[in-house]
Order: sequence, then C-alpha cells, then structure tokens
Amino acid sequence: MFYAIKNEPGWLTVEGVDEPIKLSDNSICVLPHGHAHAIQDIVRTEAVPVKKYRPDGYYGLMQYGGSEGAPTFVYFGGFSLDRSSKNPLWEALPPVIHIHYKQTPSWLEPVFTWFRDELTERRLGYDSIASRLGELLIIESIRMYIQESADLGAGWINALRDPQLLKVLNLIHANVERPWTVEALAAEVGLSRSRLAARFSAQLNEGPLHYLAYWRMQRAAALLRDTSLSIPTIVQTVGYQSEPSFNAAFKRVFGKPPGRFRQETRQTEIA
Repeated sequence: MFYAIKNEPGWLTVEGVDEPIKLSDNSICVLPHGHAHAIQDIVRTEAVPVKKYRPDGYYGLMQYGGSEGAPTFVYFGGFSLDRSSKNPLWEALPPVIHIHYKQTPSWLEPVFTWFRDELTERRLGYDSIASRLGELLIIESIRMYIQESADLGAGWINALRDPQLLKVLNLIHANVERPWTVEALAAEVGLSRSRLAARFSAQLNEGPLHYLAYWRMQRAAALLRDTSLSIPTIVQTVGYQSEPSFNAAFKRVFGKPPGRFRQETRQTEIA
C-alpha cells in the first residue's frame, strides 16, 4: 500500500511500529510489506475499515475533516507482489517508508500533482495512468530511502551504496546466463578477486557465486511461472549446461522439481 496526503496532517499507526507517524501535507508513505495500519485525523479517533468508504477496492481517493478547516485528502493505491520468488531488495525494506514532498527531486512535483488530478477527476483511463504514476512514487520513495538512510550495517541495501558492488549485482542480474567467475566479475569492476570476495561477503553474507546461483533460481522460477518456455530452454537461459544439475539445484531451493513448480503456480493463479 502507498498513500499521499494533501492539506491537514494525519497520523499513521502501523502494526509492529512503536510510535504513530505524522503524515504532513504533501507527504508520501509506502508500506512495502502490507502491515496492518490505520490513518486517523488524531490518534484517539476510532479507525473505520477502508472498505466502508471504498467498497470497490483499495485504490483511489478518500476525504475526511473539513468542518473547521480544509479537509484532508488521502490518495492511495495498492499493488500485489509475487511471493513465489524472493526479492532481496524488497525483503530488506522497513515496515514504513515516509518521504516528505519537499525532500523529493523537482521532477516529481508534476508527477505528484498529476497523480492527484487523475484520482480526483477520474477521467477516461484514469486508473491505468494513476497506476503508472503510483509506481513512480513508490520507486522514488524507495530510492530516496536507500540514498538518505543512515548506515544500516551489512545488508543488501548497503551493498547498493557501494558503486562496485552495485555494478557486480547489475552484471549478475542482467547476464545471469554467463559463466561468471569471481575473477571475471572482479575484472569488470577493477578489483582483485580476494578484495571483491571479501567486500561482497561482508555485505551480503555470501560469496558472488553463491549469489549468482541464488539469482539463477529466482530467474528460473519467474520463467516457469510467467512464460511457456520449455524447461530445457529455461535451463540454458539461466546459465546451466546440464538439465539434471539444474533440476537438483531448483529442488533444493523450492522443495519441488521445476515441472511441478510450474504446474502448481499456474493452478494457484487460475484459482
């Protein structure tokens, strides 16, 4: 879920977060993991389920207050995440990301305004446009969180702040089929083999080749679920030379062979 606030402030309380968060005018908040939460004009106000006001779903515009001043407008949307494949960045995010509008770059100002206008005026095709604009708001909020947060210690987010480790991760993600070695990755970023291995392990608690193997399995799972490619083609696409070795590796990660994984994930989607 994500929210954008206009006019008078509100308070966001989130399950597992000790203190309520004040959402001031033009602030944006993202709840990456879908924690239970409530938005209230004051903390003592009894929360009412959003479905009472939005029976058509968790997407659109709500308004409250206004009897003694300007009403507060809450622009919101929800996105579903595929849980069958793990995303290390998403897993590293906190329960709430709160960004004030004045912190954002200048290009986001017209996007924010456009998003509000679409949800307010509801012109033809507004839902598709608002969805894309909502994605931009979420992406920028996450990027700002990564850039502006204090040192979080070892972990995936801190690895993104290291230009050389970021380049290694990008190389692996974009070229998962290549027969990477630690030496080859180190040469791409101007580090020695031992230096890259030490820095990578210090941040991600595993070596570059272990991460490569993990990412190959995540990529394979996505191809099994989202495409009709044959399993032998997927084996080659993710950089394996042997189908039996791929099948064994896939079963170790997902607890089932690739054919069964494909069948079960598609049955879930149909249901």
